[in-house]
Amino acid sequence: MTDLRVPNPVATTLQNGPSESTAPAIGQMPETSTPRGISAVRKYLLSRGNSSGSDRLFAGAMLLCALAIFALVALIAVELVTQSQLSWHAFGLPFFYRYNVDPVTHLPLFWDPVNGVFYALPFIYGTLMTSLVALCIAVPLAIGGAEGAELRHPLGIAVIGGLLVSQVLTLYTTPVIYVQLAELSRWLRRPA
Repeated sequence: MTDLRVPNPVATTLQNGPSESTAPAIGQMPETSTPRGISAVRKYLLSRGNSSGSDRLFAGAMLLCALAIFALVALIAVELVTQSQLSWHAFGLPFFYRYNVDPVTHLPLFWDPVNGVFYALPFIYGTLMTSLVALCIAVPLAIGGAEGAELRHPLGIAVIGGLLVSQVLTLYTTPVIYVQLAELSRWLRRPA
């Protein structure tokens, strides 16, 4: 915040007397005030001296935190791939798009737990449509140019990025979780 105090020549003259040297001229600022264009915070930071070393240290720490997030996501992806081998062998890629036809109604049959029919297409469709609606709401936030849009722009970018990443993770992890839960239930039901 810029300090825009204008000196009052009348008050200065009354306090210090009519001396010409102590009374600043109209338009001049006293030497103790902050010059125009430099905020008080900036003046304080400049008075502290060079902080490039601490700035580099902080930038390095933030870079390390950002790389740690990418490393964590990579480790999650590796774990998902290694732990999902059983589900890929059991169901294969057709699990995502194949369906059976009900012999009575001749309608597609995606989920029939009684007969052991499990396919992921309805879940994928529901997830994608829900995310499409959320993206339709978030895109105007990300590209808007109206008054105050600079405050909503990062929110829109975060929502869009989060939706895209969550779609990939959700659609890939759902079959893995089903297989793991089936193995857990078989393990719990085994004879002691």
